Amino acid sequence: MHDEAKILDWTRRPPTDGTTHWSSRRLAKALGANHMMMMRVWRRAGLHPHRFERYFPSDDRDFERKASSKARSSSRVLNKAL
Repeated sequence: MHDEAKILDWTRRPPTDGTTHWSSRRLAKALGANHMMMMRVWRRAGLHPHRFERYFPSDDRDFERKASSKARSSSRVLNKAL
């Protein structure tokens, strides 16, 4: 039986495999437990790991250029609408 505090502690940490959040099955595998145990602990604690906000930098070298281009394009569309 896993300690709930340990499950909650691991849940609040970012996954080590590069994904954005823990799934119950992935966390259960990492802790050597049953995924339903993870679900019960999360439910009792009111946690929704897929809703955690985390910042992940882009690997794309042109990300800043693309993002600023997209922002300019969006502002032009908004200005036309007004």
